[in-house]
Amino acid sequence: MVSWHGFGLPLLVAVTAFLAGLVLGSAELPLNSCSAEGQSVSCFEGTDARNNALLLLTSSGLGAYGADSRTLVPNGNLTKAFRDLVLQLPDSSWETDGAKRKENARNRDVSMLAESGFYEPELFSGLQIVIVEDGCFVKDSFWNKENPDFHSGTNYQISGMTTSIELVRPFLGRGLDVGWCANYSQSKAGYFVALGFEAHRIRHVSLWDRLAGDSLKTQVFELLTTSRARGSMTADLEAETGSSEATAVVDLLRSADILHVNGGHPDFTQFVFKQFAREFLLPVVQRVKEGSVVYTGQSAGSMMGGADVGLSLQAPIFRDMVKRGDTTGLSLAGRCAVRPHDEGSAGSLWDLASAVYGKLKGLMVVRLPNAEALMCARGQCSVVGATGKPAASVISGQEPNLERLAEVFSVMGQPGASDAGPT
Repeated sequence: MVSWHGFGLPLLVAVTAFLAGLVLGSAELPLNSCSAEGQSVSCFEGTDARNNALLLLTSSGLGAYGADSRTLVPNGNLTKAFRDLVLQLPDSSWETDGAKRKENARNRDVSMLAESGFYEPELFSGLQIVIVEDGCFVKDSFWNKENPDFHSGTNYQISGMTTSIELVRPFLGRGLDVGWCANYSQSKAGYFVALGFEAHRIRHVSLWDRLAGDSLKTQVFELLTTSRARGSMTADLEAETGSSEATAVVDLLRSADILHVNGGHPDFTQFVFKQFAREFLLPVVQRVKEGSVVYTGQSAGSMMGGADVGLSLQAPIFRDMVKRGDTTGLSLAGRCAVRPHDEGSAGSLWDLASAVYGKLKGLMVVRLPNAEALMCARGQCSVVGATGKPAASVISGQEPNLERLAEVFSVMGQPGASDAGPT
């Protein structure tokens, strides 16, 4: 892999002016124009991985956070996209009258729904949501009541963690992951209850919380706060099956009609999903691919639903706990990888980094600003949201001039590459 530390800033300065001309202009859609259509993305082109998955991989949930960075401002296009995916669930997803509920919903005036914030219990009640919080488990704000962000979003109390706070207390304020995770079971606009889902049908779970022992949990917190872990944190570490707790987790995942994977630490999420609890997730992932469960994600959860989680500035302390060098996600969106929270400016380091990364790995990197999402429905994908456009250079790897730069840097350090200067 190419290292960016040696040439990132000089390169950025050198190509900023060039990259500035690569941006395709797009008129911003009204925030509540309620069009779920956006720029088409060929996530499955050239692959054999086409599936029937119903996906909404968001950068910042069903909207974007306001000036206080805490209050979600819902986006009608994103909410409508989510609703459109729910309407494609099998009739049997509802306990009663699934076909009738969907028929009635399709006949409703969307503009009137938008005025009500898409509050629609006639459609959404009866569906079960499972929110996976593993990316949040390693955040200081998730556990630390002294952290200013403890009450900003979800925390161990809201999400019903079984891990004792006394186990975590020695590590609080000592270097756990920063930031906070959204509380998707709250009743504020832009979250599930405000759409008409029933609060008692929204369940939180961390697979690590439920399936790892106290010793392993302690080792992970030590690894985060000291870069060292007692004991053996190896790439063959897997949760044990067969216990009553394991059966309960499997049953909970099996009950999901909507599987929402929250934000947080992408590498730890990948470790849990692809290594530690892989066997537990296989059935629900298969149901997602069949189109009988809607998969939604925010930030790290969206990265996990895509092809790769490697485009992150997180320290790679969990990488050796998965197969070395493996940064793959669940690949529910074919060869598309999501880079969330992209500021969208041409000439940014992510402009070139995403292009080179995609080139090296054979991926299409979809750079999502806040208030945008990658929506896939049965093999057809598009960017939806405030503008319906991904950031800056459209989709990394598709801009010919940026592709040229990606080609140059992708061969750096490879055998046969010349290091000689001008002759």
